[in-house]
Amino acid sequence: MSVKLSDSERLAERYIETKNYMVEEQGLLIALLNKYYEIQVKLPRKKSSKTANLVRVVAIGDGNDTIDFTKTVEDICKCKMYFDEHNGISEKTAYRRFTNNKISEAHHYLMDLLRLHGYFYNSYYSSGKNHSNKTETFTDIFKEGKHLFGLHDIVQKGIEINEWMHSELSSNDLLFLSKNDSILQSFIN
Repeated sequence: MSVKLSDSERLAERYIETKNYMVEEQGLLIALLNKYYEIQVKLPRKKSSKTANLVRVVAIGDGNDTIDFTKTVEDICKCKMYFDEHNGISEKTAYRRFTNNKISEAHHYLMDLLRLHGYFYNSYYSSGKNHSNKTETFTDIFKEGKHLFGLHDIVQKGIEINEWMHSELSSNDLLFLSKNDSILQSFIN
């Protein structure tokens, strides 16, 4: 006999699945971007006990230029917050969206940086209820017409990469991944 879940229990389960998958996507995105860039990451400000934790990407650089990733994402989200307020969204709701948007905009920015190097995705967007931000989720990664990673690979490799980064960050405040970091690249080669 199966136990019937309430709507709130189903929503909580779905949230956990979605958040964990975003963490797995992030791990793979960071590893792929590391082929082209040096990357600095930190632990999240708050740790979740129910889901896997995203790392905070602090900076991405190519040796000549460095992008202050945190500031860039915050600037994008501030623009969205001001736009929301200008369009009649309450200040409280706009600020709540600002904090949520930082996660999805950071994710989109990582995906866009990979697009600049010829990667593309099979993906879909969340519903974005009440004109809120829609988050892109990918199930496949391609480059030059070649299928590189499917759902199973994204989950498996993403978990391994995320666990390794968190392990490295357990003894350091900041993890500096030099371009083509050999350990990180071993997860995807």
